[in-house]
Amino acid sequence: MYDFTEHAHGDVTDEGRFPYIDFDEFFGRERKHGHFIRVDGKLAGFALVYEGEAFRNPDERVWWMDEFFVMRKFRNNGVGERVATQLFERFGGTWEVGQVPTNTGAQAFWRKVIGRYTAGDYEEFTLDDERWRGPVQYFKL
Repeated sequence: MYDFTEHAHGDVTDEGRFPYIDFDEFFGRERKHGHFIRVDGKLAGFALVYEGEAFRNPDERVWWMDEFFVMRKFRNNGVGERVATQLFERFGGTWEVGQVPTNTGAQAFWRKVIGRYTAGDYEEFTLDDERWRGPVQYFKL
């Protein structure tokens, strides 16, 4: 969460914790999956994926990349792309991946990864409502 403070404008609590991720909500979902990312046996990040209602079409069910984090030490060497691709392969179906408007690095990463994975066959739209604020990539496998 520390890396994300420039985008989320969150503050730590008096105990020094970031209250951003609502684990009770995430783990209360019917179809959810949490993954630790390891490189050479070392913890390098995590990903949280769940199935839910699509932003693009509320009648459609999609996989949503709820959280995706790779520690700086492991970035820019293909780890993130390999993990994202493995998750797309594992769950298949239809996906939506969103980024907050100020996180241009994440936007560039996901456009590159999804563009390569789908050979450019994806749609991007921007939401600005109570459900989500920012760009969302939508694609079917």
